[in-house]
Amino acid sequence: MRQSLATNRRREYLAMQAVDVLRTQLHAAHGGMAFACQNLSSEQLHHKFPSATIQAMMPIYVHLVANEDYLVNTMLAGKPTVWESGWCNRLNLDVTESFLSDGWAAKVRVDDLAMFQQYAQDVYTASDAYLDTLTPDDLDRLIDLPNGAQMPLGTFLALVIAGHAMMHAAELSTLAGLHGAQGSPF
Repeated sequence: MRQSLATNRRREYLAMQAVDVLRTQLHAAHGGMAFACQNLSSEQLHHKFPSATIQAMMPIYVHLVANEDYLVNTMLAGKPTVWESGWCNRLNLDVTESFLSDGWAAKVRVDDLAMFQQYAQDVYTASDAYLDTLTPDDLDRLIDLPNGAQMPLGTFLALVIAGHAMMHAAELSTLAGLHGAQGSPF
């Protein structure tokens, strides 16, 4: 019994450390995206480099935030998106099909970066609140994916939420550098 209690405490401790690692990764990605976009003009944020296979910075940023909003709030937490709380009217964007297609990306226009970043911050706050609800057992729980497959929640959070955010933060950093700005704080 004593070893079982110690084992359970250790498992709980490690699971909470895993949530803290996920939270740290998300905070780093979120901060990296904001850093990469600072001091750039609206024209630069919306510029797609000729013959590039990567989209402009703003569609990438909108894509990432809108997807985190949907995946964490609706798919995982079973709640409405932050977008639905009024941001749809304030930003006048279509985030319902934010899959970074050329057609969708060409329509993305955000002229008030500060307002968009307020929406992003609300999404990040909601993501943090969701992470606060997780127990050690939750990380092992299988979740259903839209393609019919299943994945442990911890893996989904690490790959699809945090990994996705880190990947796009790196893209934004690179694109900022191509615009002649400092893309990364390092």
